Amino acid sequence: MAPDADLQETVGLPEALAADAAALAYAAFEDFYSLFSGDRERVLAAVARQFLSPSELNQLVAAFEAGRLVGIASYYELGEMRERQMEGARSLFAIAEDTRATAAALRAFGRNFPATAPEGGYIARFAVAADRRGSGLAARLLAAVESAITRRGWTPVQLHVRRDNARALAFYAKCGYVATGPLDLGYRLLTKHAAR
Repeated sequence: MAPDADLQETVGLPEALAADAAALAYAAFEDFYSLFSGDRERVLAAVARQFLSPSELNQLVAAFEAGRLVGIASYYELGEMRERQMEGARSLFAIAEDTRATAAALRAFGRNFPATAPEGGYIARFAVAADRRGSGLAARLLAAVESAITRRGWTPVQLHVRRDNARALAFYAKCGYVATGPLDLGYRLLTKHAAR
């Protein structure tokens, strides 16, 4: 059995780990990243840069095992959502193969997401390495990112999950999240209120 992962809160990652974090983020949100380019390597390089600079990805809890990055949970305050997402989109538009078509696709993609609360914390990316799924790491990582968020006084905690991702929806339900907002969009908004 592998040793327990070391969970670390950080703002940004060392450059040597950014590519690994990008691969985890890409696996979790490939449908979004593919809007910008079909060239996976170009996308991964752009996402890696997001982990190194202020964006929706650079504030996170990272999980390490034996020096290997095995999980990420990026988060921010909901009041920062627009600014952080715009910064992330700017870096991705730099690799867009057709900026006009990408902008149109991004607008259409955005209609798949229920609106978040005006205040609270938001988990922007949550991913665990495929070989660590089912190990309990995801539950530990989620608890760690929730702790980071609630220590800052941000409540509720929210995130979006593809509505066809039954495994993720079941995991979050088990962890106390409930679907809020419309249920007929491509993504579900899940919400967890802080324990009182």
